[in-house]
Order: sequence, then C-alpha cells, then structure tokens
Amino acid sequence: MEMNITKPVENFDGAVAIVDFLKAQTTPINYYIHTTIFLEWSDLKMNTIREPCAVLDLLFSEKLLADCCIVTSNKTEVSCHRCILAANSNVIRTMLTNGMQETQTNRIEMTDVSEEVVNLLVAYLYGRVMDTEEMKEEIAFDLLCTAHKYNIKPLEELMVVTLFNRPNDSFSMNTVLDVYFFTKNIEDFNVLSEKMLKILKGSPNQLLASSAFQDIMEKTPNEATKLALKLLQLVIGEPNTRALPAIEI
Repeated sequence: MEMNITKPVENFDGAVAIVDFLKAQTTPINYYIHTTIFLEWSDLKMNTIREPCAVLDLLFSEKLLADCCIVTSNKTEVSCHRCILAANSNVIRTMLTNGMQETQTNRIEMTDVSEEVVNLLVAYLYGRVMDTEEMKEEIAFDLLCTAHKYNIKPLEELMVVTLFNRPNDSFSMNTVLDVYFFTKNIEDFNVLSEKMLKILKGSPNQLLASSAFQDIMEKTPNEATKLALKLLQLVIGEPNTRALPAIEI
C-alpha cells in the first residue's frame, strides 16, 4: 500500500492500523489502497500415478490361464487370476490363502456389487486406465464402497478425488445421502462427507422429498434426526446468515 505523502508507507496490518495512522496526522492527506486477490482451486489431485503394463493387459484381455472368478449381483462370473487379485488386495489375499471358502472354490462372492462395477474393478486391478470423466456418480460411489471393503487404497483415492471434483448439481439427492452416511465416520473420507453436507444444506426441499431420506426416517429415525441437527448447526454457525433456508411444507 502506498500513500500520497513525502515518504511511502507500507505493510499496514488491517483497517485498525490504517485508522491509527490517519489519526496521527496533523495535516490533510490523500491516500490510496491497493489490493491483490489470489484465487485458488480446491480440486483434489491424485498422489499415485499408474503406468500401463503389456503383460497385465494380455492377461486381462485374453484371460490367459485364469484360475478364479468373481460372482456379481446378477450371478455373472467374471474370470480373473488369483495372483492379480491377491497382489492388489490384502483382504482378497487372505480369502484365497487362509483356508476360507474362497480358498477351496476359487470363487469370490461380490453379490452386492453389479456386473458393471465388478468389470470396472477388475480392469483397474489389471492396470487399465479408468475413465472417470464419463463415470456416473452412482458407479463411482459403488467403486468407493468396494475398494474400501477390500482395502484397495489407490482405487479408494481415485474415487474420492472423482466424487469430490464433481459439480454439486451433478449428484442426485439419493446419491448424496448414500455418500454422506457411508463416509461420515471414516476419517480418510472427511472431504467427501463435508461436501455432501454442503449440498444437503443448500437443498432442504430436495432432501425432504428424496426417497432415500424418507427411507431413513422410517427405518432409522435417529440417524435422520442427527442429520437434521447437523445441518441446523451448519446454518446457524454461518456468520452472515440472517435467515434459515426456505422449506416448503
């Protein structure tokens, strides 16, 4: 900052310092305030870069000597290799090596996961590049849940980044609620739970009308109450808030 006096004066610490300076002057002066604004994007970025591998690509595309399969929600069997699954997931490695049912059958039951999601998961484990730009938010969420269940950390990170960087208006309210309740108690997913809360806070009418929230109120009313209180705290805690968002009843 520079003032139009004999000697430039710089580095004022806020408005209070400026007022104190002016009060100390005995003659009228002209002064100018110069400001600089810095804009920063809050998008997350991947820390891990995956490189393609010709051998893995061959194993994936031709299923060469495949020795196990993953059973999807519609009972489809997706062929794969035990060693590839075990190398990517310590959970699956335990399932395949510690005398569990999967050790005997070489079948991994993922009956809560759709065939589409399993195919994307397997392709990722074989080193295929995942197209997250065109991926639906619901698919990204299912991949996040599956990666967390089987402790596939790089895929977890990729899905957190993918969901966090999506525009708020690209999410359905049901998906917002699914993501929030899944991530709210997992420290590594705090950025996602906070993002979902902001979406919910700004869309009270859509929240009340969503089938997912109606289901939560019916089956787990305590969770619905906790969420409502959390949103109320966020609204009241905003220093510039003059009124609560309008809610249609």
